Amino acid sequence: MTLIIYDEYHCIQEAAKPEKSVFLGKISIPNWVVSPRNMSDAHLCLLAFPSPDSAMAKHRQSVEIKRRIPRQARAAETAAAILEAAAQILEAGGMAAFTTNAVAERAGVSIGTLYQYFADKNAIVLAVARQEIERALVEVGRALGGEVDPRPGGRVRAMVRAIVHAFHGRQRARRAVMQAVLSLGRAAELMAPVLAFIGRQAAEGGAGTLPADVAPTPLQIFVLSRAIMGVIQAAVLEGQPFFKSRAFEDELVRLILSYVSALRP
Repeated sequence: MTLIIYDEYHCIQEAAKPEKSVFLGKISIPNWVVSPRNMSDAHLCLLAFPSPDSAMAKHRQSVEIKRRIPRQARAAETAAAILEAAAQILEAGGMAAFTTNAVAERAGVSIGTLYQYFADKNAIVLAVARQEIERALVEVGRALGGEVDPRPGGRVRAMVRAIVHAFHGRQRARRAVMQAVLSLGRAAELMAPVLAFIGRQAAEGGAGTLPADVAPTPLQIFVLSRAIMGVIQAAVLEGQPFFKSRAFEDELVRLILSYVSALRP
């Protein structure tokens, strides 16, 4: 910022110019400092002008912000490409074919770029698991909200279908990820958001799924949720051929509705 002192006449002229300036106030100094004329005091004013360096700094900052946004978008796209490549490899060849080099090649990135995002292949597997859980919970939320079928039984069926068809239907990839998560001892951590979701839904009356006179206790929520997830986990790990069948879906719906019905006072 540049500070310039003007007499009152020039102060008015300078302040009217298009350049941005700030009036800081009047000052009064002895006449001998500014003029030999016989005056008691000289009344001056002080104006502040933004320096060229300040304007350039703001311009650079604006350009940097504009640059940063595409970089963040590209980073998100790169991470998504790596996770999709990992899921494809797991579906095609299971854990035997799953290496960081294979994932990098499939994703179209260098191995160095991959390691900027993930420490090792276990980190990639856990990231795939978290991503698929988040996606499944969104679909389950839509189902319980009645977006697919507003009837109580329809909501339960839509929820079951969303869980069964998670991982975009990639059953082999799902099995590989589930096995890896269990072997790493991270199942409880990854199930935490699922259980929190179930707890919220139950507290809200099952989002219209549960009868009005049914209020499950935490113990009952635990039993029902573990029954559902346990059956699905067993079917995935065992590679059961009926996993995506309507008959399997029917039995899960029957399990849920029967248990809920038995909770009625």
